[in-house]
Amino acid sequence: MTVVNNSAIVIKNLDNEGYNLGSITADPRAVSALDIKAGLDNLVIDAPDGVNDLVLSLVHYLFHDYFAFAHQSGLYNRQIRLWEMFSRISRVEVRQLERGLFSKTLLPVYEVVMKTAQGQSPICALVISRQITDFEPYKHQTNHGAGKVYVELLRDFLLKVMKIQARLGANGVKGIFIVTPAPLEEALSAYIEKETRASDPVSKAESIMPAPVSAHINLLTYSAEGEESYGDQAATPIISLSYPNISRRSAVSTQR
Repeated sequence: MTVVNNSAIVIKNLDNEGYNLGSITADPRAVSALDIKAGLDNLVIDAPDGVNDLVLSLVHYLFHDYFAFAHQSGLYNRQIRLWEMFSRISRVEVRQLERGLFSKTLLPVYEVVMKTAQGQSPICALVISRQITDFEPYKHQTNHGAGKVYVELLRDFLLKVMKIQARLGANGVKGIFIVTPAPLEEALSAYIEKETRASDPVSKAESIMPAPVSAHINLLTYSAEGEESYGDQAATPIISLSYPNISRRSAVSTQR
């Protein structure tokens, strides 16, 4: 599979001198909910026309809902290498996948790479739309659910992450987000639980893929309503964190 239809979203501050995500990540234990709000209010997500709605919703979710929730729940302690990187992202590159040698077919699958001003790629995501099961060869692999299709796409994506890790080493990917339709497919969750040793509560919260990926991984799901249209308006996808399933105040110790 190759990638096409590239587009880029710019992440910046409304006021460069104002309170921002960098102010939060510099001393997270001293930050209040009001501080989080102030930092997020100063954040600007500047997207060009034509960016896929689900992808754009993901970017807003990560920089607002996930970032704030990770702090409030204490998840940031377990995924600090990932969480603190949000303050350094300046550009989000979006790439749509295509399949085929002679007759190319665009797939409803997107690779999202978040980059710093220095060109590093500490955060990336794979966004899989439910329409993927309408395409060959995936439509014949869903007799027992779409989970196996998602795992196959994830494995292909992880191979690309491994190449980034091999090239950049310590400056490589710190965190990965996988977005699929709700509810979370059992085959996908079982694969990630095995890889991240989820039987241990601390390992589950950290959710680190083994080497050579060596990055935190989070599974997100979006509601079916998110792809329906009502009149002339398309509904906004509702995205949530499905794995690790952490409560707002986790029972797992949040000490680093």
